[in-house]
Amino acid sequence: MLGGFDGFGVTDRVMKYDLKTKASSVIYGLKLACARENHTSQLLAGDRVIVSNGWNGHESLRDVDLIHFDRSANTLKRGTLSAEDKKLLNEM
Repeated sequence: MLGGFDGFGVTDRVMKYDLKTKASSVIYGLKLACARENHTSQLLAGDRVIVSNGWNGHESLRDVDLIHFDRSANTLKRGTLSAEDKKLLNEM
C-alpha cells in the first residue's frame, strides 16, 4: 500500500499487507517522494511500481515516483525512471 489518508492527513508511508494474516505493517526506511492520496499505481515488468499523480493535501500532483522490488534481497527501495520506463509511460 502506497501513501493514502491515514485518518489524520495525507501520508508518504509504504506498507505491506500479508494475505495470510490479513495484517498490514509499515515498511520503515522507505517512503514515497511526497505524501499523496487519490493517486494511481502501475506494476511494470513484475518488479517495479510506478506511483503517479494524486493529491498532497494542498494541490494536485503531476509527478511520478518509482518503487523497485529487489527479489534477491527481498527488499523495496525508491528508484529512478529509466529511459525504457519513460518510453512505456509515454505509450500509455
